[in-house]
Amino acid sequence: MDVVDALNLENSEYSVIDLDGEKIYTVRKYAVSNSTINNKNIFKLKGDEIPLFASETLKQSVEENNISGCAFLEIKTIL
Repeated sequence: MDVVDALNLENSEYSVIDLDGEKIYTVRKYAVSNSTINNKNIFKLKGDEIPLFASETLKQSVEENNISGCAFLEIKTIL
């Protein structure tokens, strides 16, 4: 599983909590930078164990093959 540094905070919806001098980010709606993803079909964001992110190609393949147990939410992809 590839881990990429692709979170685009400028276009994400998030809040920040300062906990003992460390900033903790809580992201409500993700935006990622397309140039950093490099056409990966599945990846995680650096510093974030969950969630997993999937490309539209992977989503369509899951749906076409009637694979159950997956839920997809749309995110912003910034060029």
